[in-house]
Amino acid sequence: MRNDISIEEFDRPGEEHVFSKNYEKNKKNLLKSYRRELQPRRNTGRVVALAATAAALIVATPFVYYAATGEGIVSHIWPNTKESIVEELEQNAVYTPITRTFDDGSVLTIVGALSDGQGAVVEYTLSKPGGVDTYYWDEETNKDKGGWITDNSYYNFGIIGSGKTVVDPVRSTKECLYCYDYIILDRMMPDMDTDTLTLVVSVFPVTMGEWQDPTKDDLKMSGEWTMEHETIPIPLGKDLARRASEDANGVKYEISPISICVFGFYSPWEILDVNITLKDGTTFDAHATANYVCGRLDGGTVFFFDRVINVDDVESVQVSSRVPPQDEIVNETVVIQSEVG
Repeated sequence: MRNDISIEEFDRPGEEHVFSKNYEKNKKNLLKSYRRELQPRRNTGRVVALAATAAALIVATPFVYYAATGEGIVSHIWPNTKESIVEELEQNAVYTPITRTFDDGSVLTIVGALSDGQGAVVEYTLSKPGGVDTYYWDEETNKDKGGWITDNSYYNFGIIGSGKTVVDPVRSTKECLYCYDYIILDRMMPDMDTDTLTLVVSVFPVTMGEWQDPTKDDLKMSGEWTMEHETIPIPLGKDLARRASEDANGVKYEISPISICVFGFYSPWEILDVNITLKDGTTFDAHATANYVCGRLDGGTVFFFDRVINVDDVESVQVSSRVPPQDEIVNETVVIQSEVG
């Protein structure tokens, strides 16, 4: 049994995927920030907080956003969902407006989150008067690994466990991007909390591109350049109900209105299709149509649906794979590369 598989192997599609340099740099930087935040401070005289001139933070108590606005995360991500189903699922959503304002006028607002216990989706906006100029996205990034903060930015942010950010092409404007972040809730991932998500915010004294320039490492080591960062909790509400079962060949799975987790495989590449048939005769392949797919360290593979379903309407699930499913998969080694300094 393999126990040395890395995170990237779990997230590998059928063909070899080459991550962009910006994607890799941003991921490494966020992981570095988060690890540093967890470690005890050696210099007790240093204030580990962003100066008031750099940013302002507002964290409010969760409130019933859907009831007040008539819309919410469910109707935004899955716009063709029946109103009765939307109202039912919105009872599990949590809307905690977290607003972060940066020196350049950019404003990050976490709108809300929805979880089914095996995955979560977070809605947020990134806005700036005159136009958002620090975030790259297009139709291809929406289909692939999602958008990213660009090197000309003086800040970076991300949610621990995030695998993909999709920008809504319909709702977004030049001055405000509406984004949906897909997160895998993997209980075997280090530092993963399945009840509360963690937003990491970093602010640099220079552009992120300059900060990541290896020829400038001496300025960071000497303390002339310092990166300020903080972690902010994003609460999750009550999980959407899931049903555990297995297909005709004994492949175990758990299904909810927004996703299905198939167990027994080392990576999504080993799974060919996940055909779901509803009682009205509708059939769809959750693999081919998924909004996002990612493997977990416990051998589960989560497929976020491109639609919302009623679990009670599921007639059958049939999984086809390249290899037989394993009864038990435990991967003890997690390989994460991060910057030093």
